[in-house]
Amino acid sequence: MKKSALVLAMSLAFLIVGGMVVPSSNTVYANKKEIKFVEPYNVCELMYMDANPGKVEYTFSDGILTVSGTGIATKSYREVVNADDIEQVVINEGITAIADYAFGDLKNLKKIVIPKSVEKIGMKSLAGLTMNSIVVPATVKNFGYNAMIGGHIKKVVMPGNFNCSTYDPSLLDEEGYPLKGAIRGGDKRLYQILPKTDHLILNSDFNPNVMTYFYKAKKISLSKKDKKYKVFSNLIYTRNGKKLVMVPASTKHVKVRNGCKVILADAFLYYYGKYSASEDWNCDSYYIFCNKLKTVTIPHSVKRIKWDKNKDIDYDDLENVDFKWKLKSGKWRGNVLVDIRNICQPGDNFIFLSKKYNVKEYNNMFISYDGVLIKYCGYTKINEGKGKKRYEGSKNTLKIPKSVKEIAYHAFSYMDNPKVLKKVILPKTIKKINNYAFTGAYKLKKVKNLSKVKKVGKHAFYNTPLYGKKRV
Repeated sequence: MKKSALVLAMSLAFLIVGGMVVPSSNTVYANKKEIKFVEPYNVCELMYMDANPGKVEYTFSDGILTVSGTGIATKSYREVVNADDIEQVVINEGITAIADYAFGDLKNLKKIVIPKSVEKIGMKSLAGLTMNSIVVPATVKNFGYNAMIGGHIKKVVMPGNFNCSTYDPSLLDEEGYPLKGAIRGGDKRLYQILPKTDHLILNSDFNPNVMTYFYKAKKISLSKKDKKYKVFSNLIYTRNGKKLVMVPASTKHVKVRNGCKVILADAFLYYYGKYSASEDWNCDSYYIFCNKLKTVTIPHSVKRIKWDKNKDIDYDDLENVDFKWKLKSGKWRGNVLVDIRNICQPGDNFIFLSKKYNVKEYNNMFISYDGVLIKYCGYTKINEGKGKKRYEGSKNTLKIPKSVKEIAYHAFSYMDNPKVLKKVILPKTIKKINNYAFTGAYKLKKVKNLSKVKKVGKHAFYNTPLYGKKRV
């Protein structure tokens, strides 16, 4: 026992006096203890808390860094290899994850080979790279914050469905909430994965919930085996081409294919998450817009422009997107015109309420050919003399014609004189009154024949005396 203790003491003295033992010039091993000792950044706890680092070997020859073994590839190789000398990284089967910052900012890297055994790619682990292409296998299910941010990779092949940590762990407190000042309105840096890329190719089924991470891609191709979605003219639709799901953010002109019936309004938005405002920080903007978009041309086959019900968004979230809708003359369904009216800029609201689109005006009501009351402007002011205002028609009663079958969302908002309207007479032909239809008519006290309407939105009379009351 004494002899063993003496040998151990001599060994420790050698290390203290002579310095640290350095591995051979072309090989370095990383086990659990060494990761804590030589790794400048800890393995991201949000992704790899239960991961076993395993034992990884790095060999370097002729500009090629080869990673072998089992477990997580880390930055340990930088202890013995000059990062600027690395031109190619080959990761062999058996490696299960790439740790945070592992291969980021390798200035001269031209190629990296990632095997199918890899399931997780850490924070900024492939950031700042400039190369022709990279293939991330479909087996990767988790990406860390800003995994491939920065640089320019011309072609990126990667999964179409995955989980992603949207925050730098250093910006979170112990309970996982952002620290003070961590979130700022419109701060896109917190939500990125991709670098700038000319062509994004998905090698597994596309999930629209991850589309926010693809906004830097100019062109997108889906997996040929994707059962739900398909690309037509660089726009992502449901496989049958009847619903437009996603528009690449760099698109300037969208021409919706003939036969498309539904356009998801959030196809033009890239939702990147939100936290509730608190006294410490606030995030006012939750979306990245198709800010280069100039025109959207749609065919007569379109029946609705609506929101994805699974997302907490509204028409107002498109208020900063300044593009023009292009419609041909002819019969347009009232609900399509309503949707466009709600999305487009305030000054363009009335562009689509004209005879060109078979919209008739009757007593300041704009009614589509299929019986949707799109908008009511109130009684037009004739003149103003001697301090008195005169309005066209009755002062407090509006009789809706029999041709109307449906009253649209916000149809009575922004009337010229909302104080005047106190009574509405509905025809028996009306089948539906949409949410917030009469919002703005805040003096409305009576609606005749309301009890005969089959469907009335919960908030149809919001901000009126009738709100919350039983049908009259």
